[in-house]
Amino acid sequence: MIANIGLVFIDVPKCAADSLRMIFGYARNVTAGPSLEEQISKLKRAGCSHIFIETDARRRTQLALAMQAVAFGDVLAVFSLQHLARSLNDL
Repeated sequence: MIANIGLVFIDVPKCAADSLRMIFGYARNVTAGPSLEEQISKLKRAGCSHIFIETDARRRTQLALAMQAVAFGDVLAVFSLQHLARSLNDL
């Protein structure tokens, strides 16, 4: 069970043949909101096995890598949905 510590979890449907579940995290620096360190701390407490840390929010290369890493049954944890996408079209 994952404790509710203020994170949004994007759950990828679990494949019946896949018994392993990975929890990945994604953090990026934002002007208004929690610091990068606070985001990373909460993602670690949530049990993320790997955290993708975005340093260049314009390019979002770490987000692209995170999306490639997530497979069926895995979870992508973000501090808030606005850290994941700029608009509904980005989702």
